Order: sequence, then structure tokens, then C-alpha cells
Amino acid sequence: MNEIGVDLYRLRQNIRRLDELYAAACAEIEALADFAASADIFWDGEANTAFMMVLGEDLAAISAFMVRIRRAVSACNRAFSLYTQCEREVGNMIGELSR
Repeated sequence: MNEIGVDLYRLRQNIRRLDELYAAACAEIEALADFAASADIFWDGEANTAFMMVLGEDLAAISAFMVRIRRAVSACNRAFSLYTQCEREVGNMIGELSR
């Protein structure tokens, strides 16, 4: 008989690590956007316009990607909650059978 086993401790650790990495990536992206905004002040001309346009497109793409990452992390959190809830319910059922 096959059994499904989930290491909830490891799952929780991985979710926390993903949250940390997500937060760090968001901070770096924000720093990049701030740097680009300040660089725009000191640089004029067609090259600046082209650069800022491409950078804006890149930041939009990165933002869309970050939304997908956030959703994936949220799905992991939801899975963790469901697994722990199920584990409690099964434990309660087993406890009732033992009486």
C-alpha cells in the first residue's frame, strides 16, 4: 500500500525561505527602479528616452513575474494550511476510534 507523506516542517521552512527571497527580490527591484529614476534626472536625449522606455518595459515584466511568484508562495501557504488541517482531522478521527 502506498502512503502519502508530507514533511510539514520542511515545507514550512521552504515557504519561509521563499518569502524571504521574495522580499529581498522586491527590495532589489525597488532599488533598481529608484536608481533609474534618479539617473533620469542627470541624463537627457534620445538615448535616455530609449533606455527609460526599455527599462520601464523590463520593470513591468519583472512586476508581472513577481505577481506569479507571490501567487505560488501563497499556494504553498495554502497547501501547508490544508495539510496541517487534514493531519489534525485524521488525528482526531483516530483518537475517537481509540476510545
